[in-house]
Amino acid sequence: MYVAVGLLAVALPHPALADCVQKDIEGRWRVYADVSDRQSAHWLTCTLSVGEGGVISDGRCDGPGQKNLLISAGRIEIADTTNCTFTGYLDVNETPNRVDHATLSPEKTFGSGVGSYRDGFFTFTIIKTGNP
Repeated sequence: MYVAVGLLAVALPHPALADCVQKDIEGRWRVYADVSDRQSAHWLTCTLSVGEGGVISDGRCDGPGQKNLLISAGRIEIADTTNCTFTGYLDVNETPNRVDHATLSPEKTFGSGVGSYRDGFFTFTIIKTGNP
């Protein structure tokens, strides 16, 4: 009996997680970043809104010694739809930052990646907190 139930479970179709599209990156996100630069290492937590076409329309960051840093511009783009990877850029307090490589989860609700800027690099995790 248990074998029959197990075989039935394997034979039933499972919902497939679709490839990523640009619209999947749209929404409100919370970002947690570990930042390494020439002077020191620190962390940042940010909120940002990604709108149509991946344009970052609003964002702010706080860290242990920095409060209310403005994300003044940016754009996130799906780079590989099959593997749900994305790249992009964002300006934090007018400092350009690149998202060099990142991946969305199959559910498209969180992701992680690496990035760089003129004085160092960062790793980050993003969690979707709402829709656009």
